[in-house]
Amino acid sequence: MYKYLLGLMLITLSVSVEANTVSLKYHSAVDTISSKVKVNNNTVSGLFGSYNIQEYGSADTILAFCVDPYQLANSSFNNYVKSDLDATDFINNGAARFQNVQKLFDNAYSLIAGNDTKSAGFHLALWEIFNDNSNVASGKIKTISGTNAAMRSYADDLLDSLNGWETKGLYDLTFYKSGTYQDYLGVNPVSSVPVPAALPLLASSLVGLGFMRRRKNV
Repeated sequence: MYKYLLGLMLITLSVSVEANTVSLKYHSAVDTISSKVKVNNNTVSGLFGSYNIQEYGSADTILAFCVDPYQLANSSFNNYVKSDLDATDFINNGAARFQNVQKLFDNAYSLIAGNDTKSAGFHLALWEIFNDNSNVASGKIKTISGTNAAMRSYADDLLDSLNGWETKGLYDLTFYKSGTYQDYLGVNPVSSVPVPAALPLLASSLVGLGFMRRRKNV
């Protein structure tokens, strides 16, 4: 019985961390402003800030940020691969980019709720970390005369602060990847009782069951 329960526990954990496919669509803007930037020398106009996305079959929405400036948002349901964000989700310098994304959320995300300009600057900084050189004045993604000045200034401040920040693991970041439409990054506060912390309690309980069974058989 003990071996069976332990095996079932391990199988459940392994399945839970695997990527899976969900059907999502853009639902609505949350804290956003309209602005412009250049992406690969093309002027792009859009809403910068946080969005709500919706999973098919659910009435609830997921707070997320677009992390893909190269494709359009999807207004109808389409398939996305859902997984925990990690270093493999970046084209190059994955470990450093992943760490900087986590730093950005750990140190600045709590400051932007309800503030359209800060949310937009946070979004622009996220685009830079994911796709470019973390400098809004140069590279593949850069600000222009039509860029909102306050958004640009806040993004600059966030990017300049990265080196002095530490990762704290305060947020779970979920990556939603599409080959056709914009990719999204969903965010949730880390549970006060993480699953790994509960595992020793479960393991000790199973050991106790095994011990009681041996005593009964003596």
